[in-house]
Amino acid sequence: NETSLAHNTLLALTKSTAFSKEEGRIELLISATAVIRPVPPDLVSFWDRYSQPEDGFTPLTIMALIENETESALRLFERKMTDPEHEQDDKAVWLRSDVMTHRHLPEMIRSCHRLLQTPLHEELRSELIDVLFDYKPAIWFTPAVNYNPPPWGSYSPTARTLTHELSEYLLQTFTLPEAQIQAIKNTLDNLGRITTNN
Repeated sequence: NETSLAHNTLLALTKSTAFSKEEGRIELLISATAVIRPVPPDLVSFWDRYSQPEDGFTPLTIMALIENETESALRLFERKMTDPEHEQDDKAVWLRSDVMTHRHLPEMIRSCHRLLQTPLHEELRSELIDVLFDYKPAIWFTPAVNYNPPPWGSYSPTARTLTHELSEYLLQTFTLPEAQIQAIKNTLDNLGRITTNN
């Protein structure tokens, strides 16, 4: 239900101490608020409250932030990515699942571009580049858990332009291993074919 009445009800529940006494209700509320756009500051505060290190809610909140697809939500995601209190391994999981499956969305590409301009840990920077331009299921996933990247055809013209701009930034700014350079070139080739076909 994406009516204003439903959104206002959800926002009211984010401030209810009685409602938040049960962890299961908090989890449902985190997921439900992912559809609220535009994002008011109080909702950002709610998401921030439930994305603290080792709180048990963070993976679900990160998923909601990325599904929300707004700059406000993704700015908070960027803060969590650069917060040293969150474990590197946890951040890698966020990248391989939530970011990778949304890497075709313009706001996600913009968010990743901003992240790559921060003093992100070198291993995470490399992981993020792989997530945006490559796909390594044998390394990233177990047989029981698997995520697939969006098809090339799901990239809008804006997303293709932003991906091209990000590619140029990476190639000009960093000394990348040959495998990543090739993955970036392959991505641009695939997106270029879409442009040609269209």
